[in-house]
Amino acid sequence: MNAAPFSGAGSLVPVVSYEHIVALLRAGVAEAGSQRAFAQACGIHEGDLGQWLKLRRLPSERAMHFVGVERHLVLVGDPMRTLWTPASPARPVPAPEAAPCS
Repeated sequence: MNAAPFSGAGSLVPVVSYEHIVALLRAGVAEAGSQRAFAQACGIHEGDLGQWLKLRRLPSERAMHFVGVERHLVLVGDPMRTLWTPASPARPVPAPEAAPCS
């Protein structure tokens, strides 16, 4: 699996997909001998590991840390473009008229 390079902030960093992270987790499981052994060595729940390996849930920060991956946010596009326009000032809502007591 090739990690696509991303150049940002003056450095070149590899960008990986969740499938790549799962492949790294699977390699860790193979090295440990079983999902249980890998989960115990990493201090994670075996059930969580199984969910990540099937991509039913995304791997946690801790799981990614064990395979050498950090999650970062990347700004894409023009950061100065208008993302939304504030609505015009709301008109005051008239208070409902009270019904006369009979």
